[in-house]
Amino acid sequence: FQARDLADTTVPVGVPMPDARLDLPLLDVCGRGGALKSSWYGDCLPSR
Repeated sequence: FQARDLADTTVPVGVPMPDARLDLPLLDVCGRGGALKSSWYGDCLPSR
């Protein structure tokens, strides 16, 4: 997350443990621009 550019999107990959947490400084999330998106199993659509 800290390595992204100002307008980039960060996508965590993998499937976390049910009790896993991600702690980020809110000022960096809101103040630096860009986006944080989730991906569940790569959001794959096998039918495509």
